[in-house]
Amino acid sequence: KKSREKQGLSQKQIAQKLNIAYQTYQKFEDPHKSNPTLKTIIRLEEVFHQNLISV
Repeated sequence: KKSREKQGLSQKQIAQKLNIAYQTYQKFEDPHKSNPTLKTIIRLEEVFHQNLISV
């Protein structure tokens, strides 16, 4: 959420960039409802230009 807000983007804009439903992206910002796939995490990293996971 912080990365999205820092870039001045809405949840809807990020969902469009990821080609997913707006409601699906909303869940990503709620840690109790979120369980994104590795593929989605990689796509999020590309959108935000930062690592979201560490190995």
